[in-house]
Amino acid sequence: MRLPRATRLVVLCNGTKAEAQAIKQELGECLSTMGLTLSEEKTKVTHITEGFDFLGYRIIRRLGRKGKMAPKVLIPKKAIKKFQ
Repeated sequence: MRLPRATRLVVLCNGTKAEAQAIKQELGECLSTMGLTLSEEKTKVTHITEGFDFLGYRIIRRLGRKGKMAPKVLIPKKAIKKFQ
């Protein structure tokens, strides 16, 4: 029997890559108790400075106005034109 997959899920953590991998494993185990699975080909661990795409938006950490790193949500130009 094939289990349904959890979709559209982002988990952010303040730790090392090893800690993030451990959280991913723990999350997979927790979801399995609900009959859900994580897709191995779609699930990844990345640093926020590399950024990632989520629901059509680009989420990344960049240098802000006051010279400090800050998270940014970038909206694609296509989405802005569609809204206008």
